[in-house]
Amino acid sequence: MIDYIGIARKAVECDDMVKLLEGKGEYRCEFYYYGFPPDADVTDWENLIPRGIYALYNEGGYDYIPDMIIEAIKEMCEGDVEEVYCAFSVFFDIVLEERQNFKLAPFHISEQIKPVVMQAVFNNKEKLSKCFDWEGWRHSDGMWGAIKRWVKILQEDYETCSEYDMEEAE
Repeated sequence: MIDYIGIARKAVECDDMVKLLEGKGEYRCEFYYYGFPPDADVTDWENLIPRGIYALYNEGGYDYIPDMIIEAIKEMCEGDVEEVYCAFSVFFDIVLEERQNFKLAPFHISEQIKPVVMQAVFNNKEKLSKCFDWEGWRHSDGMWGAIKRWVKILQEDYETCSEYDMEEAE
């Protein structure tokens, strides 16, 4: 069993939020979902965010976690295509946590990080189109295709990102 709170606590206390969100080294949480290999994604954000980061925040004494995430996302958006993909994936999962789940997210940052993340996505369109790792293998236009699909889900099901026309960016 993965100790998501312990992993999040170590990352917060060591100021390693970028490494945590990118699943680097000891912060990698293997992705376990039926029908997918463990390396199907960079890390298991779907569990890491609610069962690690949010759970740690709810323990108290870590009021600065939202700011750490925002700063980490900004840094990731200035990085390579993998970091931009990770930033978008974290943003996507945060939106789902804030708007979908029965237990509400303890803090809301999706609207704060959305412009930075989406600008990084658009700035890296060409590189994302040539990246066929993770979800990119399913699309002829690589990770760009995967992100287009996810943005459509956010627009249709979660009423966010309507200001971004992914087709127009073609």
